[in-house]
Parts: sequence; C-alpha cells; structure tokens
Amino acid sequence: MKSIFLLSLLFSPFYTFSWEYHGIKSGMTKEQLIEIPGMANKKKTGIQFDEKTFFPEGKPPGFYNIFFQYTSEGKLWRLDIYFRESSGIISSAVQKKILEELSDSDLGSERVANQYADGGYINYLLVQKIDVDLFREDVERRYQSDIVKY
Repeated sequence: MKSIFLLSLLFSPFYTFSWEYHGIKSGMTKEQLIEIPGMANKKKTGIQFDEKTFFPEGKPPGFYNIFFQYTSEGKLWRLDIYFRESSGIISSAVQKKILEELSDSDLGSERVANQYADGGYINYLLVQKIDVDLFREDVERRYQSDIVKY
C-alpha cells in the first residue's frame, strides 16, 4: 500500500508543492520548527509538541497528534495530522468536509485497537500536508547516491 502511495506522489498532479499549517511550512528544518511556539522542549534543544501553546485559540475538535517526515537533507516534506473521528452523522460529515479541504491528499483513516474505546477500536482520520517537489528532489538525490550500490 505504501508503494502505491509513493508512486502516486511521483506521478500525480493533485498534490500541493508547498504548504503551511499554523506556522509550520514545508521545507523547514528541525531548528526552524523549534522557533514556532508550542514546538520545542523547555531547553529549546529538540521538538516536543505542546498542543496548548501551539493552538492558543484551542485545539481543533478531535485533534490527536501530529507527525513530521523529513528529507535526507533535514527538510520537512510531509506533515501527518491525526484526528479522532467524530461520532454522530452530522458531526462526522462536518469534520470530514473540513479535513478533506485541509488535506493535500485523499483523507486517510486508521482503525486502532484500544481496550478502553467503545467496541475496542478508535477511528482516526489522517490529514496529510505534502510537498511533492521536496519529495521528488529527495527521491532523485537518494537514487543518484544508491544506484552505484546495485
């Protein structure tokens, strides 16, 4: 499944080439991310996400977690934002509509086993912010360095 996703990144015209989310921008380094309120640990030596500081107006409904993916040169090319799926038909429809507008790809979903959740599972919706230019550059850079190994 991941290989299909990666191939679609190489050939799809539907993805965004740069993005921004609450001050986080594609192409940023970890050092630049640390400067964003709510992104650094207390000593400002590493990334430690603090949702209360990052979302001063209050976190979005259902927000669960945020994950970063970097190129081999340390540039942020992808942001994965997880939201717990709303319950109720109308709430779920509104949430999905908002998240589909926010996502640079098809809205993903994951079902995670959890002994404390109703029915034993928690459903998450996944918003992805993707910089295809950075992805393609990194694929080419890694290809050029690895091709000689074959």
